Amino acid sequence: MSADRLDLSTYVPQSAEQIGAEIEKNIESYRKSFDIAFSAALKAYKKLQEEDQKSDLKNVYICYLRSSITQQLPFFRIDLYNELDIEDLEECSVDWDVEFSRQLYKNISNVKRYTHADEENNKLAVQWWFQESETFFSELKKHLPQIIQGCKVKVSPDVAWHYGEYLDHCDLL
Repeated sequence: MSADRLDLSTYVPQSAEQIGAEIEKNIESYRKSFDIAFSAALKAYKKLQEEDQKSDLKNVYICYLRSSITQQLPFFRIDLYNELDIEDLEECSVDWDVEFSRQLYKNISNVKRYTHADEENNKLAVQWWFQESETFFSELKKHLPQIIQGCKVKVSPDVAWHYGEYLDHCDLL
């Protein structure tokens, strides 16, 4: 095995503690980037309200997309809905690209970059990628109340905030 190849059979994914500590260390960057994305979504929502295409904001969904996992990107979607929720015909969403979190993915990205052509190593790389991604999304959820607190004051206290996997399962924050 060459020196630039990882031995996937001995790879150790980052722990929840490591990922959580890294998120905490960068919490201000998370807040700022979320504020930018949420403010853009809210501006678009208010424009739709002015055009009588939306009623009062009732739900905010912060979701990771399956495509972001398969593309190996820490990529989220922020969706704003009125009382019709996911049946709302006028979509209002913004992408939240957590660019600075790519550092959390550096180890697992190496797994992808250094996989061998054989099928067994590719299976191991996919296994580690999904395990580490699941840990990242779980740890991020713990920090979301702190990340979104500044944005909550921009909307009614009656707005429900959700986090999860897009349209499959979201938890109320």
